[in-house]
Amino acid sequence: MKKINLLESVSKVSIKTVFALSILLLLISAVGYWKYILTDPDKVFEGALRNSLQTKSVTKIIEQKEEGNYSKQTIALRFSPSLGVASKYELKRGEGDQQAYTQTEVLGLKNADYIRYNKIQSPQISDQKRKDIEGVWAKVGEDEASGQKPSVYNDALFSVIIFGDLPDDQADKVMQRLLSQDVYAIDSYSTKSHNGRLVANMVIKVKPKNLVESIKYYAGQTGYIDVDKLDSEGLSNEPISLDIRIDLVSRQISEINYAGGQRVEQYGAYGQYRKISIPKQPISFDQLSQKIQSLQ
Repeated sequence: MKKINLLESVSKVSIKTVFALSILLLLISAVGYWKYILTDPDKVFEGALRNSLQTKSVTKIIEQKEEGNYSKQTIALRFSPSLGVASKYELKRGEGDQQAYTQTEVLGLKNADYIRYNKIQSPQISDQKRKDIEGVWAKVGEDEASGQKPSVYNDALFSVIIFGDLPDDQADKVMQRLLSQDVYAIDSYSTKSHNGRLVANMVIKVKPKNLVESIKYYAGQTGYIDVDKLDSEGLSNEPISLDIRIDLVSRQISEINYAGGQRVEQYGAYGQYRKISIPKQPISFDQLSQKIQSLQ
């Protein structure tokens, strides 16, 4: 008769049991992570807000279509190693032989803006006049005699989502302000796969007045933008509805959709380095304005 090694049998059963229990615990943990952390609406949105406040750079593409007109802006915001924005604008007006098209490049710094027309197409503008303007950089500085002042960087930061490269303590304060003021409310939430990535689709209600007050607080904390230009007195707190898409893994906003698709903002290139070279020997903004007026 074969002897049964009782100790060996117990060991085998124990190993199998422990392995099975381990698999079960992993499954339970995975389900819990999926339900209560990865796809929890509040955690997803708050994580996206936090990541937006702590990125060295971000690029947003804004497209608008309305009654045959089309505009596209590609805006690269840089917070580190220094503040700056590099933008390209495309604008189409009219149709057929009467269509006008411009492609403009803009650089925005704290103390100066630079602008040039890379391409101008219009049946009313001669080739000679067009060549006199295309590729010429103009500068708007603090001492601009025309009354124009740098505004590109300021304008680029005005958004329903606040961006920056804030240290932990400042990011905490801005987050607390946004949440305590009920700037945002999640109206609906769903998850799906988009371009091979798992994303959250949210409908967010935004209170305009509370948002502007929070941007003022953010401006005071960071010094990024001019607080004097912000005024919330005439604003309503009637909620505005936005569709927002967030990548569930990176917790980064990838798209904001306004007014049923008439205006769409796409976000990407988080943290990527963007070099901004200051143009040499630009003309004044007044000189550029005179050149443009000569086209009419």
